[in-house]
Amino acid sequence: MMMGTLDDWLQNFNVLDEDDDDFSAADFFAAQEIAAKPVDVLTQELPKRFRKWVNSLKADSIEKPLKSLISSEAPYINFNYTEFLETIYGVPKESITYIHGDRRNKREQLVLGHGRNEDEVFEEWYRANKDKPEYQPIRYGRKGRKYRNDNPVYLAYFLKDESEGNWKSQTRYDAIDNTARLIEEYYSNSAKKTSDVIKKYRSIFDGLGHIRRIVVIGHSLSDVDYPYFKEIIKNTDNPGWYFCWHDSRSIKGIKAFVEKMSIPDDRITVFQT
Repeated sequence: MMMGTLDDWLQNFNVLDEDDDDFSAADFFAAQEIAAKPVDVLTQELPKRFRKWVNSLKADSIEKPLKSLISSEAPYINFNYTEFLETIYGVPKESITYIHGDRRNKREQLVLGHGRNEDEVFEEWYRANKDKPEYQPIRYGRKGRKYRNDNPVYLAYFLKDESEGNWKSQTRYDAIDNTARLIEEYYSNSAKKTSDVIKKYRSIFDGLGHIRRIVVIGHSLSDVDYPYFKEIIKNTDNPGWYFCWHDSRSIKGIKAFVEKMSIPDDRITVFQT
């Protein structure tokens, strides 16, 4: 969507060819920055707004619905940034690993975003879109006249040979190339960097050998966090898994997770919360 607005912004800024005496580099780069403005919002503003939202979370009541499941002597990996295990259930702070950050720590950036492989995501998107008419080498005008596709998205991501691209000008080629780089850098920078998190808490994962039961409460089991669970499995000796569920969607998530992680059926218990 961002790439699709580039031509409009180049026109709005009246960007001339680079060999024109009146060419303005300021306008040239401004057009690209405006086209990719959502990147700035996502990388700069989203983390700030996310922390503000997390800081607003409060316990609805003094009830302790999970009291029978929460042991103050067990170790915990907390994915949700809040200290409710401590304040509601009395779990010692030293027993909790805040894997994505603790909202009380103002100096630490909360970890959010995706954890998927960039190449895999691109290939998935490419396969889903490569056969669409707007991304074919030849397009047809209103009167049926053929022309080489000049769609910026096609040129940036689907064109196989740059020398055959309908770039229209060197200026437009450079603008498309630069804007694609800005967008791709956002996706890379917005990754959760799970490998870095795992490295940071290596001693925690390596110390799970004594664990015999793993209880999963309130986790969506999204593939974003699969790397963490793989580390848990790698460092434990066939423990029993206890999954809570509250709707049909969570049941589907549990089934997908168990299959992906190859957890034996006799090691699984599912219960409702």
